[in-house]
Amino acid sequence: LFAVCAVLARAALDPALQSDHAFVLPLLAVVGAAWYGGFWPGMLTLALSMVGVMFFFVTPRMSMTISAVSDQFALGLFLFAGFGCSLLG
Repeated sequence: LFAVCAVLARAALDPALQSDHAFVLPLLAVVGAAWYGGFWPGMLTLALSMVGVMFFFVTPRMSMTISAVSDQFALGLFLFAGFGCSLLG
């Protein structure tokens, strides 16, 4: 539920954000899922959010390829922070 809400909220904000800060809302969703559900709900939210954001909001869109180094770095930070939040949740 948290992952779906994060992807829908990101879609609503897409005209304003474009491809900037694609992983901020999903990270908040991971924190919420880990806070309320623990490790496994946090990890599930992390995986679903990552796939949704990579496919819909990171260029090239509708692809699982991340070509820009800045987007690869953001994905790495998202995975690191999301795993840490899930672990602490």
